[in-house]
Amino acid sequence: MTTEGIIGSRTLSGQNFMGLRANITIPWTYGSPNVGPDAENYFDFYFGMQSHDYDSTDTEAGIFYYNKKGWVIFLNICAWNAAYGGPYVWEEQSVSVTPGQTYSMELRNNGDNSVTFYWDGTAIWTKSAPTGFADCIPTGGGWFSMNHGKVDETGSMFYTGAYFSNPQLRLTSGSYSNWTASSWGYASKNSGDIADFTINSQFPVSTNLA
Repeated sequence: MTTEGIIGSRTLSGQNFMGLRANITIPWTYGSPNVGPDAENYFDFYFGMQSHDYDSTDTEAGIFYYNKKGWVIFLNICAWNAAYGGPYVWEEQSVSVTPGQTYSMELRNNGDNSVTFYWDGTAIWTKSAPTGFADCIPTGGGWFSMNHGKVDETGSMFYTGAYFSNPQLRLTSGSYSNWTASSWGYASKNSGDIADFTINSQFPVSTNLA
């Protein structure tokens, strides 16, 4: 049976933001056997964005390591709809990364029911919410989260030394503010099977996976 786990931190309820940018350091070591059920395993480092009107994350973007594809950046709008056969937007692109190196990424709410995902300073995709699901990208902003996740059917995935750093929130004015525990606060967003994670820091999120 597939197991899933997420270690995350999110902005506090009631706060409206228009984006999140941060640096992600690629693990020094990582991997999993690429055979049998292990071939479906992955781990990811991503941002989530959500309207205050829903319980599920509406938009996700970041980078994952998938045994069959290697390192891939992705954007998923109305992510929760995928499980129910509804419309959603999925984009992915393979990228070359160096273990232990740090890259920047940003998920920006453009205020017109579209988002832009930036990888290492370059805008990769600008996409709108599916027709009829404009609330997935609230024009007035919403809350954001940074997450380390994994789907690991056999418990064989591993990595060491993945962490976010220098998180900055985009305000409704368009300016950026450092996201620290004292400046904006945070709430833990841990869920599912998290037993194999070692949490080096809850905020900004820093983990190993055994």
